[in-house]
Formats: sequence, C-alpha cells, structure tokens
Amino acid sequence: TPKGEVKALPRDATPIDFAYSIHTDVGHQCVGARVNGKMVPLRTRLRNGDIVEIITTPGHKPSRDWLNIVGTSRARSKIKHFIHTEEKVKSIELGRKLFEKDARRFGLNMKTLAENDGFARAATEFGMSKPDELFAAIGYGKLSAKALLAKLAPQEELKETPETGIASVVRR
Repeated sequence: TPKGEVKALPRDATPIDFAYSIHTDVGHQCVGARVNGKMVPLRTRLRNGDIVEIITTPGHKPSRDWLNIVGTSRARSKIKHFIHTEEKVKSIELGRKLFEKDARRFGLNMKTLAENDGFARAATEFGMSKPDELFAAIGYGKLSAKALLAKLAPQEELKETPETGIASVVRR
C-alpha cells in the first residue's frame, strides 16, 4: 500500500482483489487503481512488490463483470453477496407491485389485506419466515400473486371487476 503495508495476495490478483482485502466498502466503491504511480485498468494483474493505491467513489457499486476479473474467493463472494442483495431488493419491489396490481384487479385493498395477520400466516403456509419473502417469491416468479390472494381473501371476493374504461364504437 502507499503507507507501506504489505498485503499477501495470490498470483494473478487484480486491484479489485487488493481493494477487497483492505475492506469490503473499499472494494464496492472501487473505480480505479494506481499501480506504482500509474493509472491502470482494474483488470491489470498485480506482480510481487507493486505499490497499489485504490481510487474510490462513494455510491459506486460493483459490476457483475468483476466476477470474471477477480482472483480471490473473498472478493468473488463479496461481489456475489452484493449482487444477490441488490436483486432481492428489486424482486421484493416488483413482487409488491405485481401483488398490488392483482389485488386492484379483484377490487381488493392491499392495506386491509395487510392489516390482519394474514400475511404472516400465508408466509408460514408457503414456507417463508417474513412477508417480504412472499413478495420476493412473486418477483422471482416462484409464486403467483393470485395464489397469495387466494390465501388472504375469501374465494367469493376473488371475482374480477370489470375494467372501467369508456369504449365507443364509431360507425361509418
């Protein structure tokens, strides 16, 4: 390091591996590297005795492409964990939107469905511990929103409401 610390890395390690060996956040926010005083691409292979300086930017996120570049299992696992967490957040958001859309289609209010303990009960019936996992399963496509609605609402309420649109026919 520029401060004189020596980090032991395997052969063919990259600046990304070095960044993750310092700290996970340094690895996540890594945008560039200086090796022996020169700017180099992140895919550059390090050699014995190189002095490496990592350039970071707050808010920067690791790329899936980094998985093909890194040489250490620590860096690879940290990148995979970050990507998995990001995907889960997106799938929960998507699942929630799909569930709300289906609930509206059947004329049900999501807030009234969420107020009772039906979500917790449905989560256990589907083998999940939290309601957010239900939304994640819907987002990933492992569970349909209609199947969840069938557990939460009585069967007689699950009749589609007609679309409220104005249709006009023009004849000539």
